[in-house]
Amino acid sequence: MIHEFDLEVAKANLSVSICMDLIANAMIALHRREASAPARSKLPLSHHGDMLMTMPGVLSNDGVAGVKTLMIRPRGAGPSVQGLVTLYKLESGTPVATLDAAPITELRTAAASALATTHLAREDARALAILGTGVQARSHIEAMLVVRPVERVLIWGRSTEKAQFVAHWAEAHLNVEVSVGPSAESVVSQADIICTVTSSPTPIMKGEWVRPGAHVNIVGAHTPSTREVDTDAVKRSRLFVETRAAALEEAGDILMPLNAGEINEDHVLGELADVLLGKVKGRVGDADITAYKSLGNIVQDLAIAHHIVQRMRDNTCR
Repeated sequence: MIHEFDLEVAKANLSVSICMDLIANAMIALHRREASAPARSKLPLSHHGDMLMTMPGVLSNDGVAGVKTLMIRPRGAGPSVQGLVTLYKLESGTPVATLDAAPITELRTAAASALATTHLAREDARALAILGTGVQARSHIEAMLVVRPVERVLIWGRSTEKAQFVAHWAEAHLNVEVSVGPSAESVVSQADIICTVTSSPTPIMKGEWVRPGAHVNIVGAHTPSTREVDTDAVKRSRLFVETRAAALEEAGDILMPLNAGEINEDHVLGELADVLLGKVKGRVGDADITAYKSLGNIVQDLAIAHHIVQRMRDNTCR
């Protein structure tokens, strides 16, 4: 079994494009019921948002099952999210590998946003706004550069110092023009692609700031009581999700306007797989505002973990 695993190992065995293909196949398999992802279990541990989260799943076509376990501590002294992904062979039930969940989550989340952006953003999208300053800010910049001809990146965070750190990193590693904005509105109002990747429990982006034709990846919030964008942002968008069932159970960005009667369930136009399979049109016109609400799905993690294990074994056997 493999226990040691880090981001450098992941990047040596993966790319954004490979992750996107793995995620697309996994979401289509889930849509076709060739994979399974029951609702995740959340065990609250404190009044500060600490929780233990478990996510089981099956990828029948790959012959694996697995579970992702996360310890979430928003106010902890160490990393806010830590965990493991464990793979099992379906045929024998044998454990295959136990991997650090952090690098898988970092790559998977950004690649899923990139996949959605590929199918929802305008082809000529050149200005990218990042709201947030954590690891997902960096991974989303990398991923968006792969799928669109981004010429400049605008970053905003509640900590200007952290935002400047991300900006300097991006300029040094990705050869792109980067600037730090004085406010969320200042960067959103200039952007063709917007990624909200914060831990904020309340909206940090208003719909009135989003210009026609923009695409928004709503990534950070993952509980019914938290959201990163306001009701107007949701109402103005052609809205898509990973799975409808999870979105209508967990996504506060959607549930709050839904419960307030500002939208109905039909406002969610489709799942990502519906767009991938051509069942639902993503972008209809250049002036459309499109949005993708990401929650994370275990089949994506399992597909990437399975691929990495196979690649590492292939390399070991050479």
